[in-house]
Amino acid sequence: MTPNNASSAELLPGAETTPVSALAGHRQVLRQRLLDGASGVDGMAALTEFVDGLIIGRYRNAMRQAGEGAQVAGAQHCCLVALGGYGQRELAPYSDIDVMFLYREKAGEAALVFFREVLHHLWDLGFYVGHSMRTIHDCIELAELDLSIRTAMMTARFLAGSPFLFQEFHRRYFRQVVGHGTRRFVEQKMEERRREFVKFGQTIYLLEPNVKKSKGGLRDFHLLRWAGMARFQAATLQDLADRSLLSRQDFLSVTEARDFLWRVRAFLHVKAGMAQEILSFDEQVRIASLYGFKIGLTSWGWSSSCSSIIGIRLDSMRPCYGL
Repeated sequence: MTPNNASSAELLPGAETTPVSALAGHRQVLRQRLLDGASGVDGMAALTEFVDGLIIGRYRNAMRQAGEGAQVAGAQHCCLVALGGYGQRELAPYSDIDVMFLYREKAGEAALVFFREVLHHLWDLGFYVGHSMRTIHDCIELAELDLSIRTAMMTARFLAGSPFLFQEFHRRYFRQVVGHGTRRFVEQKMEERRREFVKFGQTIYLLEPNVKKSKGGLRDFHLLRWAGMARFQAATLQDLADRSLLSRQDFLSVTEARDFLWRVRAFLHVKAGMAQEILSFDEQVRIASLYGFKIGLTSWGWSSSCSSIIGIRLDSMRPCYGL
């Protein structure tokens, strides 16, 4: 796989085509590189950078075509923000794109015009887009009312527009939202995860697991990271390990399992041509052969990876996070 800082031009040399065909070509390149042994993290980083380029380029193009007043609004009073898995640079090949358009009231009608330009472009490319248009006040108010919104905005990442507006949002959000009600937030996220266990499987020995939401799936890693961000402002597992909040053994175990599941998920997406999260029997056989594992219900790595992800169990996380 290309390094994390590889450009889309390097991924698709000489491909001066439409954005739609460029995206399709990029996914084909990603598929081949996964087959050649690329890691899931490299694939996600490359795809995230490619999508960043599409969005930022569209925003800048809209700015160039706008009048002087709208240009000032777009540069000083608006910004595009990536949220969720996209905000974390964890785009699987057919992941949804979650974007927020942050603006000040003084931006006026220009804010909606710029956001429509970007949003319609993403729809034309075939992405499923989670989108919102908010002021900083909206963000803080909504975070108090909706757990999913509060969680998504913890992963906010600046894309385009005014970096000063984003910095103001980030500072106020972490001071007024993330830094308050930590105990309740973590307990709510743990309870939310238990409800997912009921729906998607309460054992790591499922015959056809959901690699994202079944027990031992990627959501367990997400839960650990969310709790670390809320309680200690630690954005990554490495941050937790560096501060001795996560043992070295647990860090290595969870990181290895997470990276394994990221790659399995990427294989599922590129084969299905859509956001496929279920590891079916047929896919178990196919992906096992790619890894060179012996075929069996649990012999090729799913259960051991699940066990690693949930090695820090929900109940045992309470002491770690000061509950």
